[in-house]
Amino acid sequence: MLTNLPRLYPNLFRALEIAKLGKHSVSIMFQPEYKEGFDDYIQIKQFCNGWFDNFISNGDITIEIVKPNSYSSKIPSESLDDIKTRIVQAVHNTKPTAVLDNASETLLKTAMKRLNISSIQHQNIINIAKTIAQLEGEPSILPQHIAESMQYNHIFQYDTTYLTAEIPTINFGNMITIQHGNITNEMASQAIEYLSKFTSEN
Repeated sequence: MLTNLPRLYPNLFRALEIAKLGKHSVSIMFQPEYKEGFDDYIQIKQFCNGWFDNFISNGDITIEIVKPNSYSSKIPSESLDDIKTRIVQAVHNTKPTAVLDNASETLLKTAMKRLNISSIQHQNIINIAKTIAQLEGEPSILPQHIAESMQYNHIFQYDTTYLTAEIPTINFGNMITIQHGNITNEMASQAIEYLSKFTSEN
């Protein structure tokens, strides 16, 4: 059993902290090279059992995990109790409205144009940004809240291959999903090459 998971997966537990406060769902992805990904995901769920259980295949928040040993040992250690304490305190903070200031609105509009964000993703980004602002005790949504929220609405490119932890599937960008185990590396390479043609044509 893995121990001290908040230190091993700091990006994940930051996302879980936001999700817990805002009652959002979470999806976990990882690259095919992370061979232990599915096994480690089981341990993550066991570790979070009873505290956070809203892991699904297509969540409000999408986070990519990498092998724990790729994290620097210089990262400050933090326990789940530390995270729980911040959430308890943040519950009393006022949740901002969805009204954005000029800088936040400009950032989001630029992202919508460049990343082809859908209206559903747009609303989800705002909802999560509201939770981040509440967590940090800010009365309004700031550009940094939008920026962080956008990274949790993972916009995978056509040539990005990743695995969905909740349901063993391999995904090619956000276009094609195939059950994990039914595809070879050669087939994956061909699919990526095929999808890459669309990005070069646009």
